[in-house]
Amino acid sequence: MVREVALVLSGGGARGMAHIGVLKALNDHGIFPKEIAGTSIGAVIGLLYAAGLSPNEIIKQVEQLKFYELFTSYTKIRKRSLNVLYPIIKKAIGVDRFDQLKIPLHIAVSNVNTSRPEIISDGDCIHAALASASIPFIFRAYNNNKMDYIDGGLLNNFPIDPFLEKEYAIIGCDVNYLGEEKEIKKILHFVERTFRMALFQNVRIRERYCDFLIEPEKTSDYSTFDFKHARFLYELGEDKTLFDMEKIKKAISDSTDMRLDKKSLLDVLLMDKISEKRTF
Repeated sequence: MVREVALVLSGGGARGMAHIGVLKALNDHGIFPKEIAGTSIGAVIGLLYAAGLSPNEIIKQVEQLKFYELFTSYTKIRKRSLNVLYPIIKKAIGVDRFDQLKIPLHIAVSNVNTSRPEIISDGDCIHAALASASIPFIFRAYNNNKMDYIDGGLLNNFPIDPFLEKEYAIIGCDVNYLGEEKEIKKILHFVERTFRMALFQNVRIRERYCDFLIEPEKTSDYSTFDFKHARFLYELGEDKTLFDMEKIKKAISDSTDMRLDKKSLLDVLLMDKISEKRTF
């Protein structure tokens, strides 16, 4: 029995371009997610796809946006809000509400005021995606409904939460592979790696509940801000998914019911108020 698929997309900055290649390979093999959840760049890619853009159209849009230009000067970008991208994304997808999307979408954000992660699936989908991608200390906090929001990956970099009570086969993509590095010379590389180590702790507990996890290891060679390599990262995601395709098909055809195990994780998240819902 082939089950319907839900897709979870991690954050990871430029490494998230691999998500587009993952979608391309899945679609080429007849696998189309029925719902998507994403954090940070995963939320932005998920939004473009949920609005009806094909993977080929998404990579072209991303290349045209020239994300790397947002990171050219720290003294300028630290005062900038990602709200500047709102009209560009609105023009690209033609909608701005979650209920107008072709595929249900769930976006993880971090609420600075309450110090809690939230899953957004109602209201303005573009505001939610941009709030989720607002990297702290790089961009200003994203203000919405008198609340300040920052990068969803800070508290939930793998938002599997919305699918834990559903019957989907869950495919996840994490672009933040942390292999061993024998030598770290540059201070910025050191800072980024330690930040990713911290995020790793809120990811692994969720990833183990996927039916299949796609983890392109070679993305670890690229930094959060390497958007100039968008096309190559896209190809890394596509190649890794094609390499795993037979295992993916087997995972979504497996009739094993993991809902009780997934429910146990959901109970923990709810008990500790690790995830809350709010309308954007």
